Amino acid sequence: MEDLRAIPWVFGWMQSRQLVPAYFGVGHALNAFIEVNPGGLTQLQTMARDFPLFLDIVRNVEMALAKADFSIARLYAALVEDEALRDRVFSTLHAEFELTRRMVLAVTCQTTLLENNRVLERSIRLRNPYVDPMSLIQVELLRRKRSALREGNPIPAELDRAITATINGISAGLRNTG
Repeated sequence: MEDLRAIPWVFGWMQSRQLVPAYFGVGHALNAFIEVNPGGLTQLQTMARDFPLFLDIVRNVEMALAKADFSIARLYAALVEDEALRDRVFSTLHAEFELTRRMVLAVTCQTTLLENNRVLERSIRLRNPYVDPMSLIQVELLRRKRSALREGNPIPAELDRAITATINGISAGLRNTG
């Protein structure tokens, strides 16, 4: 953990389509505020309407939630061999994603993510069919690389180039790296 740096940490969550650093804890914080403050949801809705900085933060979280894809993320999670660990971490992340989604929708008075930003919603919806296959390919290439490493075989340069191409393609397709 001492060698962990923010940029590759966030980048990895983006590549796996989970975007955890962009929303994790937000749902719990909003929910806790609502639970301990009578009228807390109304207060947060007022802040979202009248306080541009708060709204900007909420909108950034909303955009990350809209870009996340837990069906794709589950494929990356399947790379974790320890089933108990994989299930525990994945279910925790997915639960926080869902809580944050519900809280953001409640605070913004929307029924769907990006309801008030149809241009971005459409952009994400239109590009995902191009990004999703790159994610599927990347997961398979990572499996192959791990298998070669486990067996003590050299990693073909073509495999590393293909993984790099998927990394670049996913980053370009999602329009950011995290």
